[in-house]
Formats: sequence, structure tokens, C-alpha cells
Amino acid sequence: MPAAIIERIEEHAVQAWLEIGRLTAGEGFRAEPFEGGVAIRWDRVPAPLFNRLMAAGRHGTLDVNAVSRLCREYEAAGLPFSIQVSSTTQDPSLRPALAEVGFELRDRWSVLAATPETWIEPAPPADVEVQQIDDDQREAIAGILLAAFGMPESMMPWIRLLIEAPMVTNFIARIDGQPAGCGQIFRAAGVAGLYSGGVLEAFRRRGGHRALIAARVRSAFDAGHDLVMSETEAESNQSNRDLTAQGFQLAYLRENWVRTPSSDGR
Repeated sequence: MPAAIIERIEEHAVQAWLEIGRLTAGEGFRAEPFEGGVAIRWDRVPAPLFNRLMAAGRHGTLDVNAVSRLCREYEAAGLPFSIQVSSTTQDPSLRPALAEVGFELRDRWSVLAATPETWIEPAPPADVEVQQIDDDQREAIAGILLAAFGMPESMMPWIRLLIEAPMVTNFIARIDGQPAGCGQIFRAAGVAGLYSGGVLEAFRRRGGHRALIAARVRSAFDAGHDLVMSETEAESNQSNRDLTAQGFQLAYLRENWVRTPSSDGR
């Protein structure tokens, strides 16, 4: 995929997480600029998703020693830490340098993108209805998010703040008239990102996830966006298959590098 599109997606991630940090700082969530990217940290939730460095070094050589020092701050707080490296990085010394200070490649996440020209709009399932929610339905989507992703109840105040964020548009899926799933669009840096797409276990494998993708993509393009992105944790999982069936293409991979606690590093 063209480098300009990849750069737009990386900038989207940086700006979206910085805004999330600003909006949810009262819940202890932090997002700070670091080496051209963004470092996110949440001491209250020691999960890798909320404790990582993204898009760093994309405009030049990454200071690996600075990354190592940042990692030690997370480790001292008892938090996991990972650095996401774009598979398209032009710095040939980056991966050997990360390995030298104790990092190793754990896995790769797929970043996919669609434009109005590549998107394949599916026929909606007969028994699935997807709607953009209004203020009265915010509590319902918050509950679905908790249940669909197995989040602890303690995250509910943070989720509510996200649902109310000006850059976020929320959607709810109903199957047989019952609330069954949800999804969000985060709009940042001129890119519409599809996030939080989940379906309750009792309603899975009935087309709800595909319908949520389609409704959000249609909403984004109708609003004038020319690029929609999403991210999946593996190239072969169901979310990836649902996206590629609608014309999403692999833009690049995000490599997740982690350091074992026993590593001395620098």
C-alpha cells in the first residue's frame, strides 16, 4: 500500500490515542508524545493493550536507548510494555538494536484499510439491524462493550467517557430485536478508524460483526472520509476475514516487540 496511506494511518493512531488520553486523564489513563509516536500507560489496568508505544521513530531513527529507559519505567510500576514497529520501517538498524537491549518479536497485528474504490458493500443480513446510537442508548453500548470483550467492571467510567467523546460515533447491532453487538468509529487525522467491534457470545456467527463493519464504513464514506482503517490481532482470525470480504486490504503489519523481565537491557 502507498507510503502516504500508511503515514496517514500511523498519524491517525497517534492523534486518536493522544485525544483519548486527554479525555480520560481523570481515570488515570495517560497518553504522551514520544519519539514521533505516542506512549500510552494505564497503571490501573496492567494489560498490554493499554501499556505500549506506537508509531515511534516513523520520521527518523528511533532512539532505542530512550525506549529501553521508558520500558524500565513501566517495569518498575509492574506493568507490561511493548513497542509496535511498522513492518514498513526504513531503518535497517532498528530491529537488531531492539534485540541488543533485550526486546524480542512476540507477534504481528494486521492493519487493514479501505477506500470508496476498494470497499465491497455486502447485502445486510435479514435479521440484523445496525443503528448509530443516540444519548439514550449509551449505557446499553457500554454494557455490551464490557461483556463482548471481557473487560472488568472497573473500566466502565473510562468506557463511558470514550462513548461520549466528540471524535467517536457509536453503533449498536440488534439481532431478532435484541441488543447483540456494538462498534465505534474514531475520527482523527482525516482517517476513520473502526474500533470496539464486538458481538455478545449468544449472538455470534449470525452476521452481526460483518453488519457492524458495513454500517460504520458506509457512515464514514457518507461523511466524506476517503480512508477507513481497522486492526486485527492475527491475519487468520474472523475479524480479518470479515474485513477482507468487504474489500479491506492489508496496509502493513505492526510488529509487537516485548522485553522479558529478566533482561538487563540498557
